[in-house]
Amino acid sequence: MDEFESAKIDALAQARRRVWWPFAAVVLLVVFVTATAALLTVGNMSVVANTLLVTLCLLPMLLIMLLLVVGVFVGIWGLSRADKLTAQRLIQLERTAAETRGRVQTESISVGNRFIGFAAAIERLEPLWSVFDPEDGAKGRSDAAQSKQSDQSSNS
Repeated sequence: MDEFESAKIDALAQARRRVWWPFAAVVLLVVFVTATAALLTVGNMSVVANTLLVTLCLLPMLLIMLLLVVGVFVGIWGLSRADKLTAQRLIQLERTAAETRGRVQTESISVGNRFIGFAAAIERLEPLWSVFDPEDGAKGRSDAAQSKQSDQSSNS
């Protein structure tokens, strides 16, 4: 076993101890309350009354409390497990988002380079686009021709 696995096992053991200590404390509290109730009433009540008190009142209350404590611990365990599963899913989502972002950037650069190459190839055809433009008159002139004429008129 390498260090990582032994550290992981130690962490799990500590987590189990953190969960079982309160559970053991509640069980000891139940035993202590029951024993205290039985011992304190020995001189004041009869054995039958003492037995009925412990059997009919204290034990059901303690059993219900024990069930509630077990339910809380099971809920905590379930939430910690759900938290781990959610964290794993979020890590997978972040990894997928990073991969997608990388692919989108690569494709964007590729499309941009293709567009620049296409624009450079079409630039050679610029003289052909003005073949059918009228030579005189402002109507129907291309923007390049209008800007050329305005430059010439402003220079003179």
